[in-house]
Amino acid sequence: MIAPVVLHVAATPTVPALALRPWRIADVPALVDAGQDPVLRQSITSVVDNEVDGAR
Repeated sequence: MIAPVVLHVAATPTVPALALRPWRIADVPALVDAGQDPVLRQSITSVVDNEVDGAR
């Protein structure tokens, strides 16, 4: 089994810390919410309108 990679970037005086990790099914509601942003929708190629789309 391959362990997922998580990348951590330390905070700076002007930017908070950041962690990049693989998507989890628990992230779907936040992905659906973000997908409703009209500005974001102009620049994405895959629209996520609901939790079924998000899980895909």
